Amino acid sequence: MSLRLARPAHLAVAVAALAAGTLLPAQAVAAPDAPAVLGPGYTIPDSEGHAASSHIGAYGPPGPAVHGDTETYCADPERKGPADAGGYSDPQPVPSWTSSVTGKPVTKENLAQAAYVIGKYGQTRDNAQAAAVDAVVYEYLAGGTYALDGDRGKQRLAYPVVSPTARTLAQGYVAEAKKLAGPYTLQITPTVKTTTAGTKVTVAVKVTTTAGTPVPKVAVTLSESGSGTASGKVTTNDNGTGAWEFTAEKPGTASVTATAEGLPAIGLQVLTPKNPAASGCCSQGAPPASRTPPPSPSARPPAA
Repeated sequence: MSLRLARPAHLAVAVAALAAGTLLPAQAVAAPDAPAVLGPGYTIPDSEGHAASSHIGAYGPPGPAVHGDTETYCADPERKGPADAGGYSDPQPVPSWTSSVTGKPVTKENLAQAAYVIGKYGQTRDNAQAAAVDAVVYEYLAGGTYALDGDRGKQRLAYPVVSPTARTLAQGYVAEAKKLAGPYTLQITPTVKTTTAGTKVTVAVKVTTTAGTPVPKVAVTLSESGSGTASGKVTTNDNGTGAWEFTAEKPGTASVTATAEGLPAIGLQVLTPKNPAASGCCSQGAPPASRTPPPSPSARPPAA
């Protein structure tokens, strides 16, 4: 992506002859201005080798804001950067995406994986982490030479100014997203269908991806109605499971509802530039609403 920097560097050297064999002192050489800070990440050469003409990382604070305090990531590497966008729309969910590099549609799996990485790791001021997220966004949404193992993708992460940690993080994010990106399924199952009033009922909780991979460290809030008013919270273990207990206080049907909190986003949100020659920017999507249909164990009166 080509960038328009705020101020070009100037270099002026003048030497004038005063008399034969005598020179005026040369004018002082103006030091090049430091590259403009565009956000967390690194200033790098562009694909044509122009120094300090591109950026790998996020766009946003401590650089110019693209959308408030949100860190955003450009998805069209060969278009102009945010400085030439003329402003952006508010983030909007997109059901599909076509790579501006390859012209090919991005798969739903890759859209979900991009949303996962941006949502989980994108809001950072760490330069290496922001550069890694940027590289992963190009992997999923641009592809071609900008993929992690593409020529330009490898080149962007190999410049001396870029921490080697960035490539290591990017590879780890891709592996993690392949395993844990959504959509997600939340299941709750009571251990009994009928019990006696006054006894405890255990409810098994399980969170998985739609492919069946367990999702650990997900907080699940549960509440019961009908037989009582119990509520509580469990966090899934490494197997994506947990358990919650409530007491069936009175005869009738107990309805249990569960909601998973803090799941990574599954939808991509994009800010559209007013200048169509500029890159669209991605922001973190909204987390999915994972709510179960309530199972209904019944409680009968205790035996006389």
